[in-house]
Amino acid sequence: LAFILIPLLASVTLSAQTTAGDFVVAPSVLELTSEINSLLEQEVTFSNNTDFPLLVSAELETYRHPTQSAIIAPRSALEFVTVDETTKAVGPHEQVIFRIDINIPALPEQGSYFAMLLLKPSLPPEYYQQYSTQVTPQLASIIAINIIDPDVPAKTEFLNISSLDRHD
Repeated sequence: LAFILIPLLASVTLSAQTTAGDFVVAPSVLELTSEINSLLEQEVTFSNNTDFPLLVSAELETYRHPTQSAIIAPRSALEFVTVDETTKAVGPHEQVIFRIDINIPALPEQGSYFAMLLLKPSLPPEYYQQYSTQVTPQLASIIAINIIDPDVPAKTEFLNISSLDRHD
């Protein structure tokens, strides 16, 4: 089986959806700005536009730029990001929502932190055409969190995930 990774970007400034064949994940970018010692809740929707019921697994991973093997930012958001369930069932032509909780502790260094919610539908054999290449889609929603402390001047630059340009 081959795998396709399709990054999705989502945010409190929510980005558009990403479509991969019969599947849609929205929002595609979660780009958040938050103060330390905060709790945020976000939702990512997976849409199944097939005629088959599916199981969709969810995994949180460190976000890596699609064209590079190095991590864009040295800080990962995995230590304070969780997903409500790791597997959900979704019926034909239905949607399922994955809730993401972001619990920012009082002590992180200011700056940009990244994670990725990777969604993997399990496809039945009937989904594929006979003698076709069976590609299993993987769709991702990127989580970019700019953490600020209003009592301390920012000493680091922040990354804008939408353009992947550095901004001071």
